Parts: sequence; structure tokens; C-alpha cells
Amino acid sequence: MNHTFTLDSVCKTYISQISLVTFRKNSQPQVKKALSGVSITLTPGLYGLLGPNGAGKSTLIHIITGTLAPDSGEVLWCGKPAMGIGFRRILGYMPQQQGLYDSYTGRRFLAYMAALKEIPRKAVAAEVDRVAAAVNLTAELDNRLSAYSGGMKQRVVIAMALANSPQLLIADEPTSALDVTIQAQVMEMIQDLIEKQGTSLILITHDLGLVATSCDDVAVVYAGEIIEYGSKEEIYDHPSHPYTIGLFGAIPNLESDVRRLANIEGLPPDPSNLPTGCSFAPRCPYATEECRTKPPKSEQIAEKHYCSCYIGRQKRGAV
Repeated sequence: MNHTFTLDSVCKTYISQISLVTFRKNSQPQVKKALSGVSITLTPGLYGLLGPNGAGKSTLIHIITGTLAPDSGEVLWCGKPAMGIGFRRILGYMPQQQGLYDSYTGRRFLAYMAALKEIPRKAVAAEVDRVAAAVNLTAELDNRLSAYSGGMKQRVVIAMALANSPQLLIADEPTSALDVTIQAQVMEMIQDLIEKQGTSLILITHDLGLVATSCDDVAVVYAGEIIEYGSKEEIYDHPSHPYTIGLFGAIPNLESDVRRLANIEGLPPDPSNLPTGCSFAPRCPYATEECRTKPPKSEQIAEKHYCSCYIGRQKRGAV
């Protein structure tokens, strides 16, 4: 069965706290725009999510997992509000930060997390053994988590997320602390879930190589917006947004003798003071007056390729 996960015009803002100093100066609290109308529909497959720190990726994760509520927009699973359908049972989350209970053994912790996913009590032990074996952790299950290395704790997090064969997986830098052998095993198991269970995976990572070898589609996030989205082949072979072009331009090319890698000038914008037009315009070498005054909308520029950029659309020609 093909399941559909949809984010429809999701927006989220934060209001900064006022310190005593700013209160005395009669300063107004700052409104920070973390997400601005994010829309995407996912079917079974692997989706890479790329973008700089502060782009809104973490906020997006919190909204998907239900720890934050959007200010507007909808989060839907098969056309229904995601929080109202026992979403916990079908969701797997691999956080980047390992907030584990160090006094627990690996077995007890995984059993506890399996129970939270409403796995029947009689099936918990077998499920713990299954996911532990998948990440090569069986021999360490009865040791306390305080004795685990960072890489082993990361494997516990991955095993926790894989329990109950989730239909939607959120993975935040899931393999950064793993050696290449375990990394390959984990990605192979995820691929198997996709093929057999119809799982969708959102992979948040800075590892462009992992995205290139594992993902089907790629979304590039900048300043709270998806600025480019499409198939892996389209995004890697024909990047069209200047930020995406700059991102791939910073990858070393072993076939050319370059003394200095390309870089993107400037810094991402302050979310409490975003530019009037395109959020990337202050850093963009191709920006025009239209870019600086009118935010571009996402438009299709090729089959399975969407871009929010006037220049990118002119280069490819919107279809």
C-alpha cells in the first residue's frame, strides 16, 4: 500500500524572550520566521533534506513529530491530520542528540520505547532482538547505556526508530557517528523497509555523498523555505537555484587541480529580519531588482524539478 505524507503551507514563527535590559528600553519582542509556507508531498521512498544550519530543518522535524504545532498549514497522513490517527505507531524518529537513559540497559531502553509505540507486550522481546541485530548491537544489549560509546548510542537511536517497521522515518544525521560498515547495514535495512513496507524516509544530513547514493528525491531548504526540489538526478546534474549551485560547487573535484574551493559569500539571513524579496538575494551574485523586491514562487522548470528563483527559471525555462 502506498502511503502519502503531506505538508501543506506549513508556517512557524517564534517570539523571542525579552530580557530585563530590553524591557527597560521598551524594546519589542522579535518575531523570527522559522518556516514560511513549506509544502511537500511524500510517497514511499528516500528524500534528502539539505540546507545550512538555521534554515528551519529542526523546526520542520519537531512539527512532523508533533512536539511543535504549526502556526498555520496542515500535516497530513493519507489525507487525514497526522496527530489524530495513532501517528506514533507508524512514525520512526532518529534524533541527532542522543537523550538516552544511561541507567537503563540497552534491552530495557528499547523495550520501553517499543511499548511507547504500542507494540503488544508479547511481541516486544522479539522486536527488540530484531532491531538490535539489524544494527549489530545484540552482544551489548544487557550492558548499561552509560557504558556505550557514542557510535553504539547512535545505533540504539536507530534501532529505536526502526521498531514496529515504521511507515514514516525521520532521520537527523543518522549515520554520522557510525563506521562505513554499520552505515551500509543501516541504509540497507531502510531500503528494505521502503520496498517491503512502503516506508517514506526524510533524511536530514550534510553528507552530500550519502544523499547521492541513497535518496530518490532531494529538497533544499533555505531561510525557512524549500527553494529547490526534484529528483536526485535533476538536482545533482542540473542545480538551478544559486544556493544549490554554490553548495555543490564547494565539493572537491578530484579530477581538477583547484587550490581553493568555491564558497558562498555572506551568511544566511536573520530570521527576525528577512529580506523583502528572495531570502538569498543579499548573497546571490545574479540578483536583480526583482529578486530584491518580490519573493519568487516555486515553479516547475523541468520534469520532477521545482525551483524558487527567477534566474533559475530563465536558465531552464519553466514548463
